[in-house]
Amino acid sequence: MNLRPGLVDASEVLRALAGAIPVEAAQVMATADGSEPAIWAEFRDLLPGLPLEPLERFAFYDAASTSDAALVIATGEQRIYANLLLTIGVVPPPSE
Repeated sequence: MNLRPGLVDASEVLRALAGAIPVEAAQVMATADGSEPAIWAEFRDLLPGLPLEPLERFAFYDAASTSDAALVIATGEQRIYANLLLTIGVVPPPSE
């Protein structure tokens, strides 16, 4: 449970991250019936040209709980299927 449901939502966090880091891949939790949640359209808008790769629910949980997961952000998101795994590219050092 989040301390402040609705504040800050997944799209706001993704907007901040996408502007600060190179996102190489994005995975979402697939629905059981294969439908597409509305929030995925927002994710696509914030990650232009990057396909969303649906993962079955337990495969998503497995991927999110590996030692490769470097950062977990719990938002105040209340919409279902707003889970997102990002693969981050190399962040070059600042040029002098």
